[in-house]
Amino acid sequence: MSVTFCPSLSQYPVIDGGHGLISVKARLELKAVDRTTARVLAIDRQTAVAVDLTEQLAGKTALQEAVASLAERLLPKLVKPEPEKRAAPAKRKRAD
Repeated sequence: MSVTFCPSLSQYPVIDGGHGLISVKARLELKAVDRTTARVLAIDRQTAVAVDLTEQLAGKTALQEAVASLAERLLPKLVKPEPEKRAAPAKRKRAD
C-alpha cells in the first residue's frame, strides 16, 4: 500500500492583536493506493486550526491535529483484521 500525504498551511496567518498569538489553518489530504493493483483504497482530507506564539509552532500543531483526526478515521478502514486461526482438533490416542 502506498500512502500520499499532501500537507498545506494557510499563507496568511492571523495575528491576534496585542497578545502575540498567531493562528494557522492546516489542510491535509491523504490518498492510499494498493500498489499491486493500483486501486485507490481511500481518499480523505482534514482541516485543523491551531494557535501559538510562532507561525511554525502553530502550523506544526495544526498538522499534528489533522493527522490524528485522519488516522482515527481511516486506519480502521485500511487495516484488515487477521483471519482467526482455528486450532487443529487434538488427536486421540488409540487404546491398545
